[in-house]
Amino acid sequence: AKNDQIILGAFDDLVRGLDGRVRDPSEIGETFTQTVNAGRSALTKQYGEGLTNIQQQFAGKFIDTSNLKSAVDKRIADGTIDFDSIDPAIRTVYEEISLLPQSMNADRALEFLKKHNNTLSNLLDPRGQGYNSAASAQMTEFLDDVLKPSIKAGLAKADPQAYVEYQKLNKFYKDGKDSLTPKLLEAVARQGTAGNFTAVGSTLFGSTKADVVDAAFNALTKAKKINPDLNIREATEALRQGYLTQFFGSEGRSIDQLRTAAKGIESNT
Repeated sequence: AKNDQIILGAFDDLVRGLDGRVRDPSEIGETFTQTVNAGRSALTKQYGEGLTNIQQQFAGKFIDTSNLKSAVDKRIADGTIDFDSIDPAIRTVYEEISLLPQSMNADRALEFLKKHNNTLSNLLDPRGQGYNSAASAQMTEFLDDVLKPSIKAGLAKADPQAYVEYQKLNKFYKDGKDSLTPKLLEAVARQGTAGNFTAVGSTLFGSTKADVVDAAFNALTKAKKINPDLNIREATEALRQGYLTQFFGSEGRSIDQLRTAAKGIESNT
């Protein structure tokens, strides 16, 4: 019937979006990963700017770096890291820590953290030449599990009052990071950092779980909020396209397929 063809045509236009084309799971996964990484890059940059504002409050204070140096030595000794395989940017951090004095100015320690926080921001920025999703995962793990906790302990002793502001900054960063990569999307994040974008797309739309897809859309919205200049249109269209295709089938779908899928959605709401 003519009306059926009009409905099918309109639905195809909705699925194809403004670009007028259908994306495969790999492209959907890569677009989503790069957009979220761009949001994380902006968040990390904002964290670095916050460190600059806090630094002066710790001027003239000292922290003990022995815990940090011991943590790095332990990782090397027990094989937690492999210098032959880690990214050069991560290797540089380890090498620089081994050269740190046993005691250093607290504001210098924050400068050291800020320097490698900026390295992470560059690794996460899809627009930059240093973009490396896999290396960013290694750097994130090191900053969050080793460098930040060690410096945090020293700052708490150096100036408890200024340390409160440092904790507020850390909470801001953690909340933003959790919004961009919530627990529901942990599997997606792991595949993205490994560069397996087909798996990202397949994981997002391997089922019709609304909470997973909703978390993905929310992550894009958060990325845009953190970086207002970020264009999330393509990633949003890619997500919508994958979701609708999962429910209603790919191009060549029949009007009966639309009706059946619509009834299934209605019965589950």
